[in-house]
Amino acid sequence: MSSRRAKSGVCIVRAEVQPEHLLITVAVKRSSGRSLYPVGSDQERHYADPEAAHAAVAEFLSSFTQAPQDRDADPP
Repeated sequence: MSSRRAKSGVCIVRAEVQPEHLLITVAVKRSSGRSLYPVGSDQERHYADPEAAHAAVAEFLSSFTQAPQDRDADPP
């Protein structure tokens, strides 16, 4: 992973009512640029559970407050 720390990012949450559940899409883009709307996304995930989607957004926001070595560490 890059040791360069992202200075900005965009997180888009989309909610769509499906016949059997709510489909929530969370798309994130970390960027060191100044554009509010960077092209493409680093990651897009889909959830049916609002709490899981909320946790994904919280993780994205927390990534900006973590030390670079903590954020860039490979998961176990």
